[in-house]
Amino acid sequence: MMKVFLSSTAQDLVAYRRVADDTILRMSQDAVVMERFGPLPGEPVAECERKARESDVVVCIVAHRHGFVPDKGRGSITRREVEAAKAAGREVLVWIVADDFPWTEKKEQDLLTDPTVLADPGRIAEVAAGVQGLVDFKAWLRASFVCETFTTPDDLGRKIAVALGAAARRAINGQPTAAARAQNRGEIRIVHALQPAPHFHGREELVRELGA
Repeated sequence: MMKVFLSSTAQDLVAYRRVADDTILRMSQDAVVMERFGPLPGEPVAECERKARESDVVVCIVAHRHGFVPDKGRGSITRREVEAAKAAGREVLVWIVADDFPWTEKKEQDLLTDPTVLADPGRIAEVAAGVQGLVDFKAWLRASFVCETFTTPDDLGRKIAVALGAAARRAINGQPTAAARAQNRGEIRIVHALQPAPHFHGREELVRELGA
């Protein structure tokens, strides 16, 4: 069994994350998703990075939101998760929404139509930085990994299933999975599928709440 970490923004990709999570579980893999993190002892961003590092595979999904940037100049939480996994030598599978796919969820630049944002030069600069950050993140992903596009949730689910099947076959012939390494250390892992709490709003809101 592989530990598969799901990395993405939350509020704009609810349906996509649900399908990705279900696909991972149906393939009998251990889905590591923020919706089921529960209480953790460390600082939120560090815990996300740690979980990405300790997984066998990171599934990264990127659409039109950059996401929360906890430390200016260090990238969004999603980018930091992917960077942590890459630095640890983990396999990273990346899907970026097709540029020509009609998108109905919020986009980063949509905030520039908000009158409260337009009335605040500081907020305008912040949104502009987010838009540029997303462009830079996608460029970095494409330069660092072989990425694939996606459209609908079902399209993404099918592509994740194919890619994880190939990753599982590589794992059989390669290094032991994170679950196997944990077993060798005498750890006990209980894996079960729970539905997200109804009040869950994503990592960005969690970080803001804890920092308040």
